[in-house]
Amino acid sequence: NMNQHMSALTSLHPTEYLEFRDVLGNGSGMQSKQFKLFEIKLGLKKSWLENSKVIKLVLNKDNFWNKFRNAIETMLRTSQESLEKIEDEVLKDLEVNRHEKSKRWFETLFNPKQYQKLIDNGDRKFSLEAIKGALAIYYYRHEIRFQIPFMIIESLQELDERILCYRGQLNCISYDILTILEKSRVFVDLINIASFLIEDSRMPKLSGDIAELLRFTPLP
Repeated sequence: NMNQHMSALTSLHPTEYLEFRDVLGNGSGMQSKQFKLFEIKLGLKKSWLENSKVIKLVLNKDNFWNKFRNAIETMLRTSQESLEKIEDEVLKDLEVNRHEKSKRWFETLFNPKQYQKLIDNGDRKFSLEAIKGALAIYYYRHEIRFQIPFMIIESLQELDERILCYRGQLNCISYDILTILEKSRVFVDLINIASFLIEDSRMPKLSGDIAELLRFTPLP
């Protein structure tokens, strides 16, 4: 599979790769048409997160997004209350800054216009609906119908990391190049999704009728 191919490529030291790089010509790697088409194809596959019947069922019928937002707001409110009890001013300032940064980060999910601005600026690639789907898969990954989608996400994360590593080996890494490579990642939103996760215990369970529908019965 592609993860194994990328693993083999990343095992090469840059100097070893240079031994036969000229032989490849325009098919040398990240500059090649084939590699670009490969990345484009990967990017197109994210639409399944928006169109899956299972994900739509959880988002629309089980009201997942409101549940998630309420859980986030409760977490932030609890965090705020804890900050008020810190007596050390230096530590308190550090924690307040961290709390405000976390709050702003989560707000990007709940403000569609702000989220779209991030897409327009190239800071996000997935649509908000796709991110909602990915988060639903993460939180309900133990449900039978979500186990395979979760494994797919993990494989895409691994593949994205390997592609970044491979592309980095083809360049003399500097801060500027690393920034460019980060911007061009296909599944950077899946890599960064961990920053939107909270404890499983904070998330309500699926409602009984939805859980029953997810047990491989025909979906409506």
